[in-house]
Amino acid sequence: GFFLVSLLVEIAASPAIKAIPIILSAVKQQDQDTLQKALLDVVFSLKEALRVFQEIHEYVDPKLFFNVLRIYLSGWKGNPQLSEGLLYEGVWDTSRKYAGGSAAQSSIFQSLDILLGIEQIAGGGPAAEFLQDMRTYMPPAHQDFLRFLETGPSVREFVLS
Repeated sequence: GFFLVSLLVEIAASPAIKAIPIILSAVKQQDQDTLQKALLDVVFSLKEALRVFQEIHEYVDPKLFFNVLRIYLSGWKGNPQLSEGLLYEGVWDTSRKYAGGSAAQSSIFQSLDILLGIEQIAGGGPAAEFLQDMRTYMPPAHQDFLRFLETGPSVREFVLS
């Protein structure tokens, strides 16, 4: 159920990704009407993603998730029990440290944060560092897309001006 809900959230949020080129073009052309319509598409898709996510309790037992599934998702980066990492014998000669699976590895939400100028600075920076680290688990094309967005026009500055 947990993986299904994660997939359904991604599907619900996907129209927001389709709106990104329209938004960037509208900012470059200073087209407020097109920008507003495209931003509303983002809002509607995020509301749908939230609605889907709120159904998680129908598919996932919190106790089962926390006490069973999460253990396998947590990885061992930062895990004191495996402080040196984990050695994959016969694969690498050195130990590896990997974070576990995380919704932070989704390029959709990081894309929207970048697009809208949202900075994750909770607690003095660890959230931003964590999100940067999660990018290393994304496909290279997704990483490239995030870097592209970081160099693009600022939607936030345009809206505030």
